[in-house]
Amino acid sequence: MFITLAVTAAFGAEISGVIGDEFGEPIKDASVYILDNRLGYAGDYTDELGRFVISGVPERDYRIWVVPAPSSNYPARFAPSGWSYCDGEPVTLGEEAVEGYAVELPEGGVVTGRVVYDD
Repeated sequence: MFITLAVTAAFGAEISGVIGDEFGEPIKDASVYILDNRLGYAGDYTDELGRFVISGVPERDYRIWVVPAPSSNYPARFAPSGWSYCDGEPVTLGEEAVEGYAVELPEGGVVTGRVVYDD
């Protein structure tokens, strides 16, 4: 005889906030990810007002990675302003929800020109 036990764990940590530019304007359609130290992740997209909510995750430290839509002129960042995972500042998600977390992205540059020689 085999006995099967089903164990379910309800995760309840949550973070919500807004993604905007350096002038306070919301950035819509950005992907917002939270990554733990094992690179497990959860994510959401920002709405028209730049808001996001990620909930139902295990209580632990996470780094926040914001990836704007390809059509926007903003660079991806690990919050608050890092280029790599280790540059991001950890945020602890626990029993209390983290609300109002804000990330400000700088406007990116644009390169234009033409190729004159194949070499």
